Amino acid sequence: MEELFNVILTMHGRVNFMNLSRYSHLCERTFRRWFLRPFGFVNLNHEIISHLPKGEYIAAMDGVIQTKSGKKTFGVGIFWSTIQKKTVRAIESSSIALVHLGLNQAFSLDNRQTTGKVKKTVSRMDQYVAHLKDRTSDILKYTTYIVVDGFYAKQKFIAQALKGKLNVISRLRIDANMQFLFEGTQKRSQGRRKRFDGKFNLQNIDRLTLVKKEKEKRIYEGLVYNMTLKQIIKIVVIIGKKGEAVMLFSTDCNLPAQKVMEYYSARFQIELLFRDAKQHAGFGQCQSRNKNALNFHFNTTMTTVNFAKLEILQKNGFDPSISLSIDNFKRKRFNEYFIELIISMLGINPNLIVSNVNYQNIINYGTLAA
Repeated sequence: MEELFNVILTMHGRVNFMNLSRYSHLCERTFRRWFLRPFGFVNLNHEIISHLPKGEYIAAMDGVIQTKSGKKTFGVGIFWSTIQKKTVRAIESSSIALVHLGLNQAFSLDNRQTTGKVKKTVSRMDQYVAHLKDRTSDILKYTTYIVVDGFYAKQKFIAQALKGKLNVISRLRIDANMQFLFEGTQKRSQGRRKRFDGKFNLQNIDRLTLVKKEKEKRIYEGLVYNMTLKQIIKIVVIIGKKGEAVMLFSTDCNLPAQKVMEYYSARFQIELLFRDAKQHAGFGQCQSRNKNALNFHFNTTMTTVNFAKLEILQKNGFDPSISLSIDNFKRKRFNEYFIELIISMLGINPNLIVSNVNYQNIINYGTLAA
């Protein structure tokens, strides 16, 4: 595994078995066999995260897809692409990450491939719920909040999170079916006690509490009952300058509106994690159709990004303001590897190279300016 992570962080080109063998003393068949074996990626990711400075975390969960043209690959199906704004033939991995709020960086915890061939008994949401259930104990080591996009705002997902003692922060449609809670005096007459006091919509938003008013936006918060989620939630409504509205919610009714907005904004870091895994670690380039190999590949690429981020942060004293470039990191690693290869193959005295005033310029060759 050490060889595998080092090769991915050094190599150029596609991250497939053939190309891995070109940058390693191991052959292609060895890599193929490795990818079929189980490995404790979750425990390894815990170990990586343990080297970060103490701070506040939130968990983030989302699905990441990779287009696929073949028909025999495990899990291939029709998925919605937010980039292309249409459905595409692809494979998908459900991903859970931890976001360090102080560093403003996401670190992968676990990835699990979903199947595109949905059965009547097991939907895709059932697969996401099962993934969350299996990893709840790992999430609770860091936080009690999991932040997801609006797709996960379903009763099944919310119920499982609350059962595992996790609070969900997500986004709602503006036309979500919600009722104000009745806070008046109950009548003494027989019958069921009154629970609701009218339907919520943007026309009666003044019934919510105004938290902050600026030139650009107004922020409201309040408690309502969501009829779909079957749950009392705190909603945070942000009204923009032109009247456009965004509605967030939290199952923790005591969480301040500013925290709800902060946590939801931090969720975007998982998208940057996907970007780095695709661009620099070969997330969608697995040269196998096997289920075990695909899961191994997805987790390997995400954990590789974890290693790169940790090393960059350590070298810069965990400064949250630094420009964290995986591209620069890989270029420097390749330059170091190539210099060592030249020294070993040509029998050059390494001290003559390392002590040269231009050594660092060679290491930084091809990197982007900060």
